[in-house]
Amino acid sequence: MIASPAVFKREPLQLLAYFGKLLKHDRAHLLYYLEGLIQRIPVIGSIYRVTRKLIRLFFTTQDPQVREIVYVEYPKDGMWVPAYVTNRINDSYILYIPTSPNPTSGFTVLVHKDKVVKSAMNIEEVSSFVISVGVDYAKPDETSNLYK
Repeated sequence: MIASPAVFKREPLQLLAYFGKLLKHDRAHLLYYLEGLIQRIPVIGSIYRVTRKLIRLFFTTQDPQVREIVYVEYPKDGMWVPAYVTNRINDSYILYIPTSPNPTSGFTVLVHKDKVVKSAMNIEEVSSFVISVGVDYAKPDETSNLYK
């Protein structure tokens, strides 16, 4: 007997719902055990840790600095790109500069705070700007602050 395609869609959703219920009731010992196993696998563990940090970076509200958007001249003077502030160290910013049209690829750069211009855009607006290759620009009035 061949399983219908609906079974392949329903079962993963049921599994996710089950794990969600376990997490909600703080009974996710199996999940923590599986997470520990995944982290011990050499290559997959590294990928998992980095992916988990990135997801927390963009989807949690705990740390306001990662919600900040700035413009930076990159790759040369006179060319401004939006960037996500991922960390601050003394007078320097660590920035993630997404590339179009796929914001999951990009560059990580370290710049002095004097080299950035703050933006009023949020993460969703910058992501839309990058994915649309600049067509969807939420704050076009900000360009006047860049070329002074």
